[in-house]
Amino acid sequence: MKRVNGEGSIYYDKTHGRYVVSVSMGRDAETGKIVRKRKTAHSQAEALAMLEALRIKYGKHGAAGKRVKVASYIQFYAETFKKPQVRENTWLNYESLLKHVQRTFADMCFQDLTVTVLQQLVYQLPTENVRHRLVILGRSACRQAMIEGLIRENPFEEIQAAAPRRKKAITILNKDEALRLLQAAEGKPPLYMAILLQYMTGMRAEEVLGLTWDRIDLDHNYLRVEQVTNQVHGQVFLEKPKTEASRRSIFFSGKLKEKLLCYREWQRTDKKMKLSGWRKPDEVAADFIYTYDGSPKGIHQYASAFRRAALKAHVRATPHALRHTHATQLFLSGWSAKDVQVRLGHSSVSMTLDTYTHYFAQRGEKVAASLDVLFPCEEGKFSA
Repeated sequence: MKRVNGEGSIYYDKTHGRYVVSVSMGRDAETGKIVRKRKTAHSQAEALAMLEALRIKYGKHGAAGKRVKVASYIQFYAETFKKPQVRENTWLNYESLLKHVQRTFADMCFQDLTVTVLQQLVYQLPTENVRHRLVILGRSACRQAMIEGLIRENPFEEIQAAAPRRKKAITILNKDEALRLLQAAEGKPPLYMAILLQYMTGMRAEEVLGLTWDRIDLDHNYLRVEQVTNQVHGQVFLEKPKTEASRRSIFFSGKLKEKLLCYREWQRTDKKMKLSGWRKPDEVAADFIYTYDGSPKGIHQYASAFRRAALKAHVRATPHALRHTHATQLFLSGWSAKDVQVRLGHSSVSMTLDTYTHYFAQRGEKVAASLDVLFPCEEGKFSA
């Protein structure tokens, strides 16, 4: 894919399976040989964006004489700087956002963007969430472009597209609803055990799905959250929890231990488990808790099974409601916000307090009502 003289070139390296981008930087003063700047790219789109960036940075006309396409550079920035740092399912969200970038800016260059034009383009995006995310991505991409000398100013800095934080109402189950939900799952031991674990430990659904027997200490009544399941395009795989705080140990009650022991015995004797290629019949140490054949399951399968059980039990809830229920019960039992934060694996205590403001609002009313016992004055009317 040859370019005109001085514009650089792109070719595909079959040996290494990558695109090579090359731009001339002029001739060496001593040898007279042409000096080239080369970089590699994984895709043709990335190579084109990289070529434009190199051409502007190292070409003889310089940044002031070149026009940088907005969509191409944001695409290049996302693939180069964001993709290596995020999970695969998070990158899917970026890909969806980049489609909006391509549609919004098409062939526009940064030189065509004024604050007014850019603000109008942003407000034409379909939702507040898309507007907010696109501005954040564009702002970061342009900061990098300024570092590389491709543009002099960041047109996204003056754009206002802050998405209002709308707090979702959380669902809390009472004891009767939790019992009905478990009864609806009694015919399916893996589902029953997963629901009970979430209800009694406050684990996230993906944490329960990634839990294996070798991470449960039945002698000391605690389990270790060290891996979770993830699901992309129907494929289930294991990965580490997202944050350091999520990698934690959770102690559990004696009654939950009894249920776990009964469930482990069921797994040992279930014929489907013995036919699984994930383990031998007498080896259960590394088996998954939530499984019907020994293999790990994804969140979509669990959520679907949970939804059917909830409908049967006439309970309106999602798996995450069990986590909220557990946290609320901890507060009602007198646990401090810091203790709840550690047990739930929140990254900060402020996140815990922000999530469960409903509890603290109710608690504030009760505290205020109890303050009468501290009132220092005797009853009576004011006198002149």
